[in-house]
Amino acid sequence: MTLTLLSHLYKSYTRSTSVGKDTVVQIILGLLLLSFVVYSLLLGLALENIIITISRHTDPIQFLHRLLLYYFIGGFIMRYIIQGLPALDAQPYLHLPIKRSSIINFVILKSLFHATNISAILLFAPFAMGAISRTYGSFQGWMWLLALCMISLTNHFLVIIVKKHFAANELKATIFILCCSLIGIADYYGWIQLSMASEKIFNLSLKGYAFVVSTITACALATYFTYRIFVNSLYTDDFIGEKDQSFHFTNLPFLKNFGSIGHWISLELKLIFRHKRSRELLIMHFIFLLLPLAFYSFHSKPDNYAGMLFFGIVCSGLFMMNYGQFLFSWQSDHFDFLLSQPVSFKAFVASKYWLLTATTVLWFILSIPFAFLDWRYLVLNLACSVYNIGINTFIVMNLSMWGVKRLNLNHSGSLNIQGIGAAQWIMGIPLMISPYLFYAPFNFMGSPLLGLTAVGVAGLIGILFHKKLLALTTERFYNKRHLMASNFRKE
Repeated sequence: MTLTLLSHLYKSYTRSTSVGKDTVVQIILGLLLLSFVVYSLLLGLALENIIITISRHTDPIQFLHRLLLYYFIGGFIMRYIIQGLPALDAQPYLHLPIKRSSIINFVILKSLFHATNISAILLFAPFAMGAISRTYGSFQGWMWLLALCMISLTNHFLVIIVKKHFAANELKATIFILCCSLIGIADYYGWIQLSMASEKIFNLSLKGYAFVVSTITACALATYFTYRIFVNSLYTDDFIGEKDQSFHFTNLPFLKNFGSIGHWISLELKLIFRHKRSRELLIMHFIFLLLPLAFYSFHSKPDNYAGMLFFGIVCSGLFMMNYGQFLFSWQSDHFDFLLSQPVSFKAFVASKYWLLTATTVLWFILSIPFAFLDWRYLVLNLACSVYNIGINTFIVMNLSMWGVKRLNLNHSGSLNIQGIGAAQWIMGIPLMISPYLFYAPFNFMGSPLLGLTAVGVAGLIGILFHKKLLALTTERFYNKRHLMASNFRKE
């Protein structure tokens, strides 16, 4: 059965109408994977020397053990962002007379072929055969490496379990993210010391076989629970049910006060919360809201905003950029229906502008406490937020109409390049460079704060003329609507 399913994967790829485009994309992804393997291996070969040179630690093994817990926690977060759920791969087979266990085993086996699952071997195999083997013997070095690989695989299955459990419940996902964030904040400020706990835990891997056996057991249990989750949820009705769920987060009565614009925003919110790809993007955005805490903590006394301006633009406009790059492609499944209805295109386009604006304003409100670190962070966040609302939002809205492609909203967004065209690749260039056109002249004159003010003023001018800019954007949408509809009909 495994060979049959593999042959189906091969046929679905070779018989696709977009096989030429997919081949080019796969080649690019293959080159990226190859570079990842090479760089990881080079880093692994130099790991011992890096630890000795940079840290000047007398015992590189103990120093590494202090960092391993951070490595696996960071790996879990990275996997949560880029690793998708494999369950939808089995959907076409659920109505056929095939053993459910065969489908699930294939899905689990296929999910193991992921770049992050080989990172532990590439990074730590040279260290295990070097520093560990010299001190504790080659056999213990192999056992140490095996334990790390088992923890890495356990991480893989834990991500599947967590995403499967939280995928359809935003409240649980938000609570989970906040708990992880509180642990990170507590460790950063020294309330708890994960490094000391990490050293004690991984030192056990050098004392006999108990630690290795426990990691193998943990991996086996994680695999079993993953299997059971698929057994209990891998039904056709479950996939249909995901589309029919209603989320109370989208029932916002006050939106009715904004007329047709509020109605469109309500529909957009339902689209975001009811589909996997948009929902994962929203969760990822909340995770990245924590980045400024770490970044600003290392720059507690800002005196030059050149580098921080880039960071501020990205953080305050992250959702606007990620969601906005497919701003009209999110409606690709029902775009023809939308055009056939007596709707106001002006209200439709305006609703998207106000939705993107609201997320940027929300981020600024959440960033106000950074002023306790330094008041200039508040100025930075305000200037970047205003610029994103007044200038970058319209850049995103107009570029998102160029070369649009159809999106499957129920596929995971992790490493998913569906719908990505030339516009998405170059969109970041004007978004990142344009603020420096206002900032650079004043910075060269030795007035970085004045340059930051110029960025904010430019955004404020865009806000003041937003009705005119919206009218131009709506006119462009009206002229391109049929071409966009034609592109959305293509698979």
